Amino acid sequence: MKKHIILFAVAALTMSAACSKVDVETPEQKIGFEVASYVPQTKATEGSSLITSEGLYSFTTNAWFYPTTGTQNQHYMNSVVIYPYNGTTKIESGTTQPTVWQSEVDYYWPKTGYINFFSFAGTKSPSDEGDAESGKKLIYGGTEGVVIAAADNILVADAVFRATQNTNDITVTGETATPSGVPTLFRHQLAKVGMTVMLATENPTTNTSYEVVINSATLASVENKGILTLTVTEPSGTTPVTAQWTNANTGKPNVGWVPVTGTESFTLLSPTTLTLDAAATESTDHTDYNLLATRTVMPQALLDAVVLNITYTVSAKHDGVTYSTETITVSKQLNQVTGLADWEMNKNITYTVKIDPVAEKITFDPAVVDWVAQSGTVTF
Repeated sequence: MKKHIILFAVAALTMSAACSKVDVETPEQKIGFEVASYVPQTKATEGSSLITSEGLYSFTTNAWFYPTTGTQNQHYMNSVVIYPYNGTTKIESGTTQPTVWQSEVDYYWPKTGYINFFSFAGTKSPSDEGDAESGKKLIYGGTEGVVIAAADNILVADAVFRATQNTNDITVTGETATPSGVPTLFRHQLAKVGMTVMLATENPTTNTSYEVVINSATLASVENKGILTLTVTEPSGTTPVTAQWTNANTGKPNVGWVPVTGTESFTLLSPTTLTLDAAATESTDHTDYNLLATRTVMPQALLDAVVLNITYTVSAKHDGVTYSTETITVSKQLNQVTGLADWEMNKNITYTVKIDPVAEKITFDPAVVDWVAQSGTVTF
């Protein structure tokens, strides 16, 4: 009996279809974003982290729609700002992890074709957000250049081509929530530089200790104004794919930025007194002694003029009693530091400045001048 009921119901549906149109609707899926920032750690453990950990709680996206039929290159999302949400609550500060990234006004995936996405974030916005046809260009600084300040942060996400639905493709270090959406992996377009200072020697003393006070330190002629032109090419194929941007600095692609006239000199921090104990090879109290607290800089090929200048006073002591004090000034071109001729994009560079207070030990080369023979005659 049950079998006949089922067959009857199917037959009735078939007959109804002959009389009227039946549309089978699939649920509309809201467009979301799966967001992270690229963090170079070591070559073996490169990964990504939440961009909210950098104090960024929004980004901008441009999306271009290519339907299966009809008008192509539709500017589907025109410089739309995307925010993190925990449930329905917008996250604007703190460490709460988002469950979704989306715009304040909902956008839904179309039922045919695909969408290309181009996203950027940070304290500086591009002066040009893309060509009129497809959005595959970003320019920072226009034709005059943009000045990069200590707290600036510029991120550009890998372009997303031929996306058709939300995904969960990015593994994020420390993430507990699992938002899904357009895979949006940001890469830093600036660099960071910091300097720590310590005492170190390859000639430890037997009974002399040293104290060093940094009187002044500067880093001269750092370029801080430039232009960054980014373009991206859509990979071949028909499936969804991401692609990194390339820049116009073909001679130094890892630097990316092309400098225009503009430099600044950094006045570096002065740590408290550094101490090198007798018989020690390095100071033990230098952990937090920053000459330069980590700050943002414009990526650049280091010129000869980028020079670190330090003036310090060194005191030598026997049993805690100072027996000599002198003030010394030293300079070093940063492009002479092995392996760091350039400050590259997405690199966080830390210099360890080592001061050797131990000069050449005073020794003596004693000798005695030979007696000079001399004679005389005494006559009576």
